Amino acid sequence: MTPRHPEIDLESGGGPSTHHISTLQLLLRAAHSTELNEQHRAALQLSKLVDSFGPLPAVSFGPLVHALCRLLPSEDTNVARFSARTLKTLLLDDVMRPQAISSGITTIVVEAIQRWKHDRDMLVCCELLACLQTLVYDRSAVAIAVEEKCTPLLLELLLSENPEVATLSMTSLANILSHADSVLLAQESWAQQVAASIDTVLEIASTSHEKGLR
Repeated sequence: MTPRHPEIDLESGGGPSTHHISTLQLLLRAAHSTELNEQHRAALQLSKLVDSFGPLPAVSFGPLVHALCRLLPSEDTNVARFSARTLKTLLLDDVMRPQAISSGITTIVVEAIQRWKHDRDMLVCCELLACLQTLVYDRSAVAIAVEEKCTPLLLELLLSENPEVATLSMTSLANILSHADSVLLAQESWAQQVAASIDTVLEIASTSHEKGLR
């Protein structure tokens, strides 16, 4: 007989109970499964858990982020989307964000954006860009993102016909460029990326202004 997996009780209110922590542990194991249906269940239920109860105990944060590192590279739309949504919420915690960054999540997010940038409805890409926007608000993630050639990617997405994608790309790029006189001067290649980005942004802004005058 196939064991019944516990679902999260979203009606009980309050913070995570002992039952919810136990459920979290089961979902973390499911996230590391090679079975797609298990990964899908984990991604969906983790998203519900975090959305319902907000910040989880600090001891759960590391394992949860590592589980998301496993789920985010998925080529399945729902697994990637719900995992990105969960990460987006977790990254809002200023205290815990550095721990997420140290896990290597920045590289995984940039690679995932590259993978989903041509998706038709761009839903996954939007969730991932929201994650990146918050990540590069933290200076410790900026150098990692630039090293992963994030700025050319954002410039490409800045031209997207999807308004949300374009806005999130611009915000992420603005967060990165705010470190142009500090973090990004550490390596010449980073400085060159920044210089190229500024020139392209100015060109896009000029073109948009001219279109608006017509």
